[in-house]
Amino acid sequence: MAKCFFPSINKKNTPVDKLQQGRLISREEEDGVVKVKIVVTKKELKYLIAAMNQRENNARRRQTTAPQSFEQLFNLLRRKREKKQEVMKSRQGGWQPALQSIPEEM
Repeated sequence: MAKCFFPSINKKNTPVDKLQQGRLISREEEDGVVKVKIVVTKKELKYLIAAMNQRENNARRRQTTAPQSFEQLFNLLRRKREKKQEVMKSRQGGWQPALQSIPEEM
């Protein structure tokens, strides 16, 4: 369990291994309360806030669909980022400019 989110160490303020995409997550325990710090981009934060607001609005309307939890939204963002990085890796070195439309003058 080297990549377990919550290691079995009972120290306070223990940094957790870096997760994918270089996000440093730390953990702190106080009186049975666990505080977790995560690093997200502004774009991801806006997406999470919008999704949480939408979830609250849906709850007010009493819709029968189950709203997504924060963890589900976070995992969705992580999967999107991983997919984007895979696409970027596959494109490295493969792109070349196509200048066929620019005529050469003689």
